[in-house]
Amino acid sequence: MKKTVLMLAVAGMTMAACTNSEVLDSATEAQTGKITFNTHVNKPTTKANLSTETLDKFWVSGYYTHTAAGSSNIQVFNKAQVSKEGDNWKMTDERYWLKDAKYHFFAYSDGGNSYANANFNLADGKLVIADYVVNPQSHDKDLIFAATEEITGKESGNEKVALTFRHLLTKMQFTFKNRFTGDYKINISDLKIEGIRSKASYNQAAAPGQWTFGDDTRVVATLPVEGDAINGNGSAEEDKIVTTGFKYVLPRVYEQADVKISFKFDVYPKSNDGSWSTTPIYGNTLYTSLKPNWSVGSQYNYNVELAGGAATGLEKIEFTVTQVDEWGNVTEITEGLNFSTTISE
Repeated sequence: MKKTVLMLAVAGMTMAACTNSEVLDSATEAQTGKITFNTHVNKPTTKANLSTETLDKFWVSGYYTHTAAGSSNIQVFNKAQVSKEGDNWKMTDERYWLKDAKYHFFAYSDGGNSYANANFNLADGKLVIADYVVNPQSHDKDLIFAATEEITGKESGNEKVALTFRHLLTKMQFTFKNRFTGDYKINISDLKIEGIRSKASYNQAAAPGQWTFGDDTRVVATLPVEGDAINGNGSAEEDKIVTTGFKYVLPRVYEQADVKISFKFDVYPKSNDGSWSTTPIYGNTLYTSLKPNWSVGSQYNYNVELAGGAATGLEKIEFTVTQVDEWGNVTEITEGLNFSTTISE
């Protein structure tokens, strides 16, 4: 599989006439030039994502057909590494365009790394990523994939192969908002997501590409909170928030609400001098269950608002009026009221 293109072409035509071999073997660098690539990664992009700006390595497979080779698919790349050097992409495994050959290319990057079970099936010309496992601890690899339409090789003037990558996973995060008054701040910690399906296979042949879940492997993800404790203000117009980092999960429509989410929060009061207490006056762990509907290439931000009430187990101090007392009986006073036309000293 790692032979050169021309060697593969010859091997694929053992039963063909000698003139066919001559057609394929006649391609030279001067005539056709190297096969080179250009890339783009579909949005959304963040610092954690693989993006057009941050992608620096990917692995490409591909094949071509040619009238000289009959109907056989001839492999041209097999998980060949392509690395960014300046504004260009360089290959360690160079190949050259063949005039009138029909090319198809497939590429992927698993967080800037290769993946052992990402295999190109030459028979049907499709890429299969078998038994892909989302890291149960970090969940921080962005898996991207690209496939081209058919490209016809020219004798000269071949352009770079334009690869548009799509994100194959789902991206998620949490945003916490403090709805307590300005006299309280909260700290979020120990956020966990339990019951995430973590193992599946991606088959490009199942257009437009689908994840197939085999066993019921599930994992727990922990999401670190980015930011300090949230000062309260109780105002929806002036949100005080902290967020978690993004995590990547396998896209799946869950049949039941069996994805569990929990986190711990602590409440800190203000001291009489206006400084924040370093000791929480209250703490609790909150739980909920989700029935996610996560789709390929989508990102989700779960907004959590925290305030006093039954949900957090912290009740507000509230007042009610039970009674306003009636006035006492009227006392009639008639004595001691001596009036005159002058003011007495």
